[in-house]
Amino acid sequence: MQYTFRSIRRVLIFMLTTLLLACGGGSGDGGEGSNSGGGDSNNGDGNTSDSNNNAVSLNLNLSQGDFWEFFWTSESISFAQPNTTNTDIDVGRYRITLGASMLIQGQEAFPVTVTGETGSGNKFAPRWTHLAVDTDGSFLGSTDGASLQPIFDASSGNSRSNGMFVDFGGNDLSTSNGTFSGVYNQLSAIISGREQDDPRCESILGITICGDNSTRFSEQEFYKPGIGAIGYALRIFYSDNGGGFFTSTTLNDTIELIDSSFQASDGSSFNLPPWEEMDSLNTARSDHKAVVLNGLIYVLGGFTSSTATNTVEIYNPATNNWSFGDSMPTSQIGPAVAINGRIYVQTFTNSVLIYNPNASLGFRWSTATPANGTGIVMHDAAVYNDATFGQIMVGANQKPAGAGAINAGGYAPDTNQWLTSNGAPQGFAELLRFTTEVVNNSMYLIGGFGRSGFIGDDRGARDNIMEFDIIGDQWISTLSGRLNLARDNHASTVLNDKIYVFGGNPVGCSSISGTCTPGNPFREAEVYDPATRQSIDLPLMFQPRQDFAAVTLNGSIYVIGGKAGSTTLAKVERYTPN
Repeated sequence: MQYTFRSIRRVLIFMLTTLLLACGGGSGDGGEGSNSGGGDSNNGDGNTSDSNNNAVSLNLNLSQGDFWEFFWTSESISFAQPNTTNTDIDVGRYRITLGASMLIQGQEAFPVTVTGETGSGNKFAPRWTHLAVDTDGSFLGSTDGASLQPIFDASSGNSRSNGMFVDFGGNDLSTSNGTFSGVYNQLSAIISGREQDDPRCESILGITICGDNSTRFSEQEFYKPGIGAIGYALRIFYSDNGGGFFTSTTLNDTIELIDSSFQASDGSSFNLPPWEEMDSLNTARSDHKAVVLNGLIYVLGGFTSSTATNTVEIYNPATNNWSFGDSMPTSQIGPAVAINGRIYVQTFTNSVLIYNPNASLGFRWSTATPANGTGIVMHDAAVYNDATFGQIMVGANQKPAGAGAINAGGYAPDTNQWLTSNGAPQGFAELLRFTTEVVNNSMYLIGGFGRSGFIGDDRGARDNIMEFDIIGDQWISTLSGRLNLARDNHASTVLNDKIYVFGGNPVGCSSISGTCTPGNPFREAEVYDPATRQSIDLPLMFQPRQDFAAVTLNGSIYVIGGKAGSTTLAKVERYTPN
């Protein structure tokens, strides 16, 4: 869901219909405080003020062909008691390119061409059709090609109410020095904007809000000498505790520069996002499986927003396109792997589904039932190249609290038999919803939900990484390493002998047997190196996700589908390490 400034107003009106009162004198005077752009004081009307108020030039020289490329995110998080959280996020990127110059009011000005995604209603596009620089270094813009208005006034040190991205309205805004913090870049900047923070009556976007509520509002633009505008940030938080029922809404909009033909006067460089949005699934789904077979990604089963599905989708990276494949015989499936040109899927009935893409007569799915008893029900699985059995599926079972143990096992396709470990089981007290990866001769169980049994009441999302020595047929240690972030319902994959871990959600429990509360899904990603047993944070994903899939293909990682709050996702992102 995307929000324009008008729709933000509609959201607040909808939430606050019973609270919108005409509160005389309650214009937010109690909201004075420090400005995030370097501690300059707020003058009470939402405008920041620079104590020196010195003139500042952006040192811009515009030419035909110059460009700025921006990345934007729009996020809305709503919460209502007891535990209902909805998260909506949208992202995009676009480029501003300058055309051949023309004269506007005797000043050389350059027409603006915008290419790419600017959001619903062009929400994140620049406000100007033409840009210019005055002789005193002021940054100017035109909306009609006939007149110019100051965007940034170099002579006074003020950023005018005519912002690069937004019309601030009201009085001109003074500037201050501070820091721009985007998703992928953090840089020193000149800041102009307005903010208010008041638990009483206040005016936000023209609406007077009173009652048992609290609202924080901040809107800022960021500039850098040598480049011009480098970012924009809108932050609105509203909470209501009326009648003892707590609700809150958080709106975060960010625009950040990621590339430009201009050079910053201080030599700063900008980071391009390592993530790309790819073609979306035909069917939004969560709790699905994904494997790579013959250079294609196969997505199997899962749940749509309403029901389980047995459908299969196939992604071709050469065309960036998803198409439907042959549906599975059942939607009740466990882990899946690709081995020797086929896909093997464990079911919950002690059998294995086999997909053969080259099957004659079109009968691609078949079922195999190993004759050597019953195998463990693997929660997740990976492929290991065994000296005796060839390529095999390996994994471990989940361990509910007070039941059974964590045992390693697998399936050998060449001999159609279950494989079981003779080593001692893992002594963890409880472990659910972990992921499984293989690096060299070790199998790793990563994160999940449960309790170690060694630290008392530590039940919740886990950051632990456990290691099983496949050749030695034994668990090496209870905690081989730790993630930087405890995660449940996450996804992982291996690239260049390192384990990449994405998304998921936190879970906190009041006690071993008490209530457990899941949190909002993560955008955070990290990479764990088994050689050093250390994990390093990666740039954020575009989309928060849980209950999704991740695979490695052609040196890149694809994260696919899942859920963000109550929304089932079709979106797909690709991460390419630097």
